[in-house]
Amino acid sequence: KKAPKWYAALLGGLSSGASHLEPAPEGSLHLLGHISLSVPELDKPIFYWVENGFEAGRSVDEVAGQELRVNVGASQLRFPLRPGADAQSWPGTITLWVDDIRRTTDMFNVVQCQLGRVLVSEYTQSESGGEYALKLEDPFGRPFLKVSEAPSGYADKIRKLGRGACRGDTESAPKEFNLVAINDVSVPVPSRQVMDGVVRFYNHFLLAGVKGAGPSQYSVALHFGPGDGLHQTLTFRQDPTGSLKNMGEICMYVAEHHQFVRAYARCKSANLLLDPKDREEVDRESKASTILTAQSDYRPSPCDPTLRAPGMSYPLRAQKR
Repeated sequence: KKAPKWYAALLGGLSSGASHLEPAPEGSLHLLGHISLSVPELDKPIFYWVENGFEAGRSVDEVAGQELRVNVGASQLRFPLRPGADAQSWPGTITLWVDDIRRTTDMFNVVQCQLGRVLVSEYTQSESGGEYALKLEDPFGRPFLKVSEAPSGYADKIRKLGRGACRGDTESAPKEFNLVAINDVSVPVPSRQVMDGVVRFYNHFLLAGVKGAGPSQYSVALHFGPGDGLHQTLTFRQDPTGSLKNMGEICMYVAEHHQFVRAYARCKSANLLLDPKDREEVDRESKASTILTAQSDYRPSPCDPTLRAPGMSYPLRAQKR
């Protein structure tokens, strides 16, 4: 209560300059829907994400015994079961927001004792608010997670946007979970040429309005604006050492169905759909192979996004359909 104003502002994220504290720019996509990473078993992820660790909500839509779906506010992390295969890893960093970073820290101290190994690899400065951020390994030792406290007052705003239905919601009043949002997802790209190609792809095929990088900038971001308090990003960052092997999948939403129709038509005409179907079959979903245009050639990009329009499983409240 007696902290200096500058310190209180720092903890609240108000002086960090983070772009996520500002509304998403015009032309942004709507929602970073889910990230899917296959796992060889379900017991460890359930213990890590639901029973301890993040204490997150478990989706009622998951297929029992075949996957784990964790609700992260309006977004999801999905873990389909693939016995005998290596656990998939995200090639960059997935940054998550929690309401109380101290609660997360305490819970991961428990998880580390139970699993018998260190999961918190580093305490680092938070870019959005709170005292610090955590860099974490996932249950299978992949170091791609970063956890930060949401800026002061933002967790309540994000919760008002809604979330997917969780187990237990019908038995009592819906629970407020500490894990509130996927804030940023980063993907390494090997060169500026590839990064510039990412910008051209998302602007032309997905109508996303991505701003190109200046001469001294080494990353570009695809923005999402689900509603007040939540500004998500998919960041492509130059890193020639990054590995894209055995990575997962990402799904994103557009706000309006007509934007989806236009994106689908452009991807189909360029033969970019990984699973081409009749228009009636893809009214809600289209999976496009991300490409890079370089000297009139189409080249594969780091990830193949699945694009959706708001539909039956859409998790947000009071949005235009």
